[in-house]
Amino acid sequence: FAGDIDAGRRDSADALAAALRSGAVNLAQWPLMTTGFIEVTLGRYDAALTALEPLLTRLAAVPRSIEIISAWFLPDAVESMAQLGRLDEAEHWTRLLEDQGNRLDRAWTLAVGGRCRGMVLASRGDLEGALEATEAALVHHDRVPMPFERARTRLLNGRLQRRLRRQDLAATTLRAAVDEFERLGAPLWADRARDQLARTNIGPRETAALTPSELRVAELAAA
Repeated sequence: FAGDIDAGRRDSADALAAALRSGAVNLAQWPLMTTGFIEVTLGRYDAALTALEPLLTRLAAVPRSIEIISAWFLPDAVESMAQLGRLDEAEHWTRLLEDQGNRLDRAWTLAVGGRCRGMVLASRGDLEGALEATEAALVHHDRVPMPFERARTRLLNGRLQRRLRRQDLAATTLRAAVDEFERLGAPLWADRARDQLARTNIGPRETAALTPSELRVAELAAA
């Protein structure tokens, strides 16, 4: 989370080796989850799914066991699938998250499930539906004190607002995401949010370029 990728890789590799050496299969899950998270942080989605594939295979055998202790990697896997165009797989796991969250009223599962739903819908071109899903997810985030996960959902929410050309709203959302990642000490994720914020093209009105509609009004006024 703090952005020390090399140390994170070393510690994860050491933990995985120790778990395998001792035959503690359950303990091997967490260093694999951490490796997947590192790769998603870096935008290396193929590498993330390679690391997480054994966990997905195991979870597929007992889909109703989706709980945070054994499945906190699942949103990272879905994000990777969505980014790589593996939408049917992403849809499958998103639905399992949503079903488990609704069945047991798990705030975490509903929150990250909503974020995953937003990613899947956005990848399918339904930006309005994706925005609605992320906004519902943020409501569930209010129920569970996991500010980093909330900031990730806020980042996606702001990206969708930007893509829908709601630039002022997107700028407000993305600034909040930057501030939260910085407060948490997650510089690489703060950079992600900052990059999206830079794309909103929000600046002082007196120096901003006119939109086509504004230009037409100016031309009519001049005429």
